[in-house]
Amino acid sequence: QLSQGDRYVRYGTKLTIVAVEVPGYLCLSNICDSRLQVETHPPDELPRCFERCIWQASPMEGWSTSDQDTSTVSDPSRSLKHYIKYGDTLRLCHTRSRGNLCVQTAQA
Repeated sequence: QLSQGDRYVRYGTKLTIVAVEVPGYLCLSNICDSRLQVETHPPDELPRCFERCIWQASPMEGWSTSDQDTSTVSDPSRSLKHYIKYGDTLRLCHTRSRGNLCVQTAQA
């Protein structure tokens, strides 16, 4: 959650993604699994294993799905002064499993 003083999200920020259609968070089914799911729960409660729902926003530059070597992945700490703009393609890195998810705007 952003504080009152924050107006923009920076790369490197840890965040959770709340589902719109169903009350729940986007998370991995478990720490050792790469399957995505929306974990449903009552709106006033957090998921049991909340760490499965935490992602870190990183720029897509310097990373592609064909990269197998983690040294080619750009370091989000080098990009902390850059803000995410609406329409940017970004990489969400799962904080526990280090799995990656590419997010881009839908084509109209």
